[in-house]
Amino acid sequence: MKWVYVLGLLSLAAAAYSDCKEDACYTVRCAPATRETCPDGVIVLNGGYCGCCDACREKIARGDDCSDLSSNCSSSSSSPTRACEPGTSCIKRKDRTWTCQ
Repeated sequence: MKWVYVLGLLSLAAAAYSDCKEDACYTVRCAPATRETCPDGVIVLNGGYCGCCDACREKIARGDDCSDLSSNCSSSSSSPTRACEPGTSCIKRKDRTWTCQ
């Protein structure tokens, strides 16, 4: 049973980067993600396109709506531009809304 779980996780990981060519990072120009360019956000190492670049993500405060993070509809090569603040996660509440908790 453990192997089924492990294989499932590996399949998901492979699918997440299926749009990314092996040499994708050679052609990508990364915008800087520093405290100066991302003063109120969260810098995610290798969080940009295909994992080639660091990314600045807008910080969503505890209790704020994060419903746009709850779906996985974006292209696998793209990356979300928002994230729950550190120490919180996007959680579905009893009233079926999604908030950072």
